[in-house]
Amino acid sequence: MPAPPQLPPDLAQRYRIVGSLGAGAMGTVYRAQDLRAGREVALKLLNATGEAQRARFQREGEITAGLVHPHVVRVFSSGVSGQVPWLAYELVPGARPLDVAFEGLDLRARVALLGEVAEALAYAHERGVVHRDVKPENVLVDISGRARLSDFGLAKALDTERLTKTGALLGTPAFMAPEQVSGASAAGAPADVWALGVILYLALTDALPFEGESLIQLGARICQGDFQRPRERDPKLPRELEDVCLHALQLDAGARYPDAGAFAADVQAWLAGRRPVASSTAVGGALRSERRRGAALGAGLAALLGLGALAFVAADSPGAGQDAAAGTPSATRGPTRAELSPLERLRRLARLEQPAEVARLRALGQESAEVRALARELAQAPLFSL
Repeated sequence: MPAPPQLPPDLAQRYRIVGSLGAGAMGTVYRAQDLRAGREVALKLLNATGEAQRARFQREGEITAGLVHPHVVRVFSSGVSGQVPWLAYELVPGARPLDVAFEGLDLRARVALLGEVAEALAYAHERGVVHRDVKPENVLVDISGRARLSDFGLAKALDTERLTKTGALLGTPAFMAPEQVSGASAAGAPADVWALGVILYLALTDALPFEGESLIQLGARICQGDFQRPRERDPKLPRELEDVCLHALQLDAGARYPDAGAFAADVQAWLAGRRPVASSTAVGGALRSERRRGAALGAGLAALLGLGALAFVAADSPGAGQDAAAGTPSATRGPTRAELSPLERLRRLARLEQPAEVARLRALGQESAEVRALARELAQAPLFSL
């Protein structure tokens, strides 16, 4: 273990570092002894120094301290010592991330754990708190098998001032709802419901519904609702649980469960042998027809990629640039960016993401100012601003 950190004097009088528990983008978590309370805690110290990070860290402490629930990791204390913000969390004995805890469990046990997570989120939603980063790594399962929701660092209290810029992308891509990916609308409780649906899909299939070779490709699939139904992977899975999963993964936030409480109720219904509400609802829309899928893609990806009405001359149509420069129409010119379908725009952007494609264009002398501008736009797309 590396040498323990040098705590500010007033913090060192209260806590003694015992070991390291982990580190993230914003902070490091240590196992520590609370010398006043006589108990072990998870002491989280902020590493980042920016004002936005400090404000978010403070908000994490304030929001979590107000959530006292058996399935939420508690905050015992918080403060700033020697310019170092800190949080003292409840230490979860034998903590394992939810996906690790799933290993070796049967489906019923997995769903029961997810039900506990949903109950914790329902409690938060009732108090106007949206987590916005629900994923297996943020659910700790203790040695007794009880799930605890943690890490409210990206949480938003609906009655507090927003700390992020409009359109900022917050969350972990594979578990993000379409409205989070595209930035087209504010992420409310249905975004957490979507994440629960992704985790339920993982519990059912041991796979994620949305994957991609790049963030752009992943974002496109999320915005399209492009995934295999669980029972297409395994026809023996319970149809009622597939219904719950698909209902949570509706592209339209308004068509999902309105909050985690409704999701939890359906999970508990299945566990009790009752028919979930989702099984009585038309959930087939989760996998859209190509026509509706294209419409959803057009709405989501236009915001995702910030395409606007800028003209785009295809890199593989060099004659188009010449026609545009000469100001003469041409029946053989390539389509402009405004004329391309959202999916084709995405494909062309994704091609420019590949280093080999950039090198090919440069070798052909086709790395025009427009192509370079497009590459810069790709790098600045919301999915790259995590």
